[in-house]
Amino acid sequence: MKNHLSNHRSAKLVCLACLFACVLSLVGCKQAGTSLHIRDYRDDGRVVQYVQPFTQVYYDINSAGELDVVLREEVPAEGNPNRSIEQIVHIQSIWLSRYAQTSSEEGQISGDITYAIVDGANVSIYAGIGSTHFRHYKKKDIVRGSIGQAVLNIRSGGIPVFRRAEVKGTFVAQRNRREVVRLTNLLKRYLADTKDRRVRSH
Repeated sequence: MKNHLSNHRSAKLVCLACLFACVLSLVGCKQAGTSLHIRDYRDDGRVVQYVQPFTQVYYDINSAGELDVVLREEVPAEGNPNRSIEQIVHIQSIWLSRYAQTSSEEGQISGDITYAIVDGANVSIYAGIGSTHFRHYKKKDIVRGSIGQAVLNIRSGGIPVFRRAEVKGTFVAQRNRREVVRLTNLLKRYLADTKDRRVRSH
């Protein structure tokens, strides 16, 4: 059953969990076909499912033939329209298939996936490796693809939104090198900030 992120582990986390509740909600999507389906495996043995659509979806292919796809969504926090929650997902290819390969291999990427959920000073970042398939429409500068399955675990940050998440999904990305560079740099900054906080806390 599709769900909202509304379960709380302690009274101390209630407010933050409520702010994250709208992050993984069934909301409208301007760019059809772009959404992630997440299965969260909880410590108590429960499996909770979420769906998150994305309205900003971009890609770029560099000179080495590597593909970057970036998904971004920002929504008002539940109960507080003056506060927003941002999500950034970066799919970076390890290899890009060549035409000399078989048809089953064409368009298949084994890639690194990074998923950041940001609420003000609170940042939770997950990372893992997943199987991704795509088709490149050169004339339209569009990539259509899907994430077969990726297992994401907490990489850095404070309060975790998920414990262990399995992610599947589909995406439709428009080529935009400027936005890919901007959003991947922003994600790197979030990673650096969480590392700095962890060092200062010791």
